[in-house]
Amino acid sequence: MKKICAALSVIIFSSVLMLAQQQTKDRKSESGNNAFAPPSEEFSIVSSPVTLVARSLSSDNASRRYRGTADQTYFYIISDSLKAPAQYTVVSDFLKNFQTSATDVFINNTAGEKFAFADADGFVHKILIVKTKKRIYVFQTVSLTENDADAERFFAGIQFDRETQAGQPNAAEEKNGGGTAADVKNSQTDNNGIGHGTGRSSGNGFGSGSGNGGNNNGGGGQGTGGDLTNTGQTTPLSLSAKPRANYTDFARFYEISGLVRVRVTFSATGEIGAVTPLTKLPFGLTSQALEAARGIRFAPAMKNGQPYSVVKMVEYHFTIY
Repeated sequence: MKKICAALSVIIFSSVLMLAQQQTKDRKSESGNNAFAPPSEEFSIVSSPVTLVARSLSSDNASRRYRGTADQTYFYIISDSLKAPAQYTVVSDFLKNFQTSATDVFINNTAGEKFAFADADGFVHKILIVKTKKRIYVFQTVSLTENDADAERFFAGIQFDRETQAGQPNAAEEKNGGGTAADVKNSQTDNNGIGHGTGRSSGNGFGSGSGNGGNNNGGGGQGTGGDLTNTGQTTPLSLSAKPRANYTDFARFYEISGLVRVRVTFSATGEIGAVTPLTKLPFGLTSQALEAARGIRFAPAMKNGQPYSVVKMVEYHFTIY
């Protein structure tokens, strides 16, 4: 009898395990078949690794954008008319900052140019430009590693073997890949083709406490909290100047927001020592945070009448509003 019960237990356990494995496999299969094919475009992506949210950047819907983010990898698709390629112009200006050459590629007999390079902050940019008889398309990823799996999957899935469907909802009204499309927003551009908009970086947080955010770019108060490296200090370091961390034009254009954390050494000599980014943001925001941190002026911490070095974390919040 015991042997029979043991055998039944093994059978039941095996059945439950097989069912769980099959359900997991089904979920992975469903998430891996996230096709993206906006009716108003000539392209499709066989299996998008991220939900792409559509946005119209002009009143006549001639300039469109699709954007998504996953694990600090950024995905962009730009769709411009041939007559007014405002977004494409900005991408071209961005490429001019890097000495990189294009690689010719063909997607379903449609010619394109692909660029790949790393910026000063360590982000890897991959850009594919395709010009058809109707529109200019830019596919772009920004990641922290050269061989980012999601970025590779994104480019591998691009297809140009379809026609647009007349009478379908425009880009800003669609729901693609399970994501909800953003509201239509008109965006005027300046002489350089970069969309207007103001950004703010605020809240320098020091020590293990949190900082108070200022009203201007990069303005913030000293946080409450103890020294990260020393105990028993009699006088904490005192800040006399906190430079702002400014937004860059390209960060505005690519709609980057978030937090850059920087580890800063406040040396006993009254000078800023090592400045190291702990978290990063692309399109120059990490560099802006590092530059602002290096410009901090302070009186060193004192212990028993002697100055000593302190290592603290400084936070820069970047928000587009």
